Amino acid sequence: MRDYDTLEFICCAQSCKKAIPFSVLKIERNQIVRCQGCGKEYSFDKALIEKFKKFEKLIMAVREAEDILGATNVGITVDGHQVKLPYRLLLTRMNTLITLDIGGQQVTFKFRVEPLNTGTEQN
Repeated sequence: MRDYDTLEFICCAQSCKKAIPFSVLKIERNQIVRCQGCGKEYSFDKALIEKFKKFEKLIMAVREAEDILGATNVGITVDGHQVKLPYRLLLTRMNTLITLDIGGQQVTFKFRVEPLNTGTEQN
């Protein structure tokens, strides 16, 4: 696993609300993340760190399967009709988020990655 900031969440301080990027490896070594905007510190217990690690592994496994995603669809049924969305489209247009209950508050963590290359970029 790489040691760079792949996850982020929004600072809970009312006067701040800045994005706080962090890496799973960094919080495993030092379970405290500090907001660069206001200085508020956040700590993570081992159970939460394990959830982050599983989440990161899941996302990385999907990205490693990029070569087979062209043949993969997600089916959504609406009013009895199924719509197939190419999985690749979902990964290029949507953010990957996980929302966890932390101390009775719902906190959303975003996985920070570049969208998959669709092969259809315009010059």
